[in-house]
Amino acid sequence: MTFLRSVSALLLACLIPNVGCSNTIAVRKPVTAAEAQEVTSAVDGRGVKVAVLTSAAPNAGAEIRSGSLSTRDDGSFALRAPNDAAIEIPFERTRSVSFEDRGKGAAEGAAVGFFPGLIGGIAMGSAVEALSCSSCDANPCPPSSACNRGGSISLLFGLGLGAVTALVGAGIGALIGHRTTFTF
Repeated sequence: MTFLRSVSALLLACLIPNVGCSNTIAVRKPVTAAEAQEVTSAVDGRGVKVAVLTSAAPNAGAEIRSGSLSTRDDGSFALRAPNDAAIEIPFERTRSVSFEDRGKGAAEGAAVGFFPGLIGGIAMGSAVEALSCSSCDANPCPPSSACNRGGSISLLFGLGLGAVTALVGAGIGALIGHRTTFTF
């Protein structure tokens, strides 16, 4: 019964949706260079993707441009693609600015990876303890047996597997990154 409970807890942990990976922040479209500076300071030198409206019409489509973003004093962003001149993007034609944070993605990946590994390791440790204690039913167990350790094997399995899955999750999270999008 304990094993079944542990397996169901592990399955529930695996079904928990990813707790991060992206967020969208709705902000007022910048009107002044000082307001736009708040967006560019949040980007902090990372490469960005900017959705630029193709026209001033309300239902206009958007073109995605990539590069590094800075603020100009004349009411526009300057987007510099690698090995290209800066492109001027007026504030009123900017729909959104997106960037990826690899460090935050790694931290989220480690957290998402650790908890299912912890639960799975505790389940495996409980199964090992149950199997090693089954021989103690007929004969008294020596003091050093797993039956007399009070769950320490389960905890060690849990922490060990949790650490391994946290490292895997951190690697995946660092590759994917955490996307932040400012929409105007």
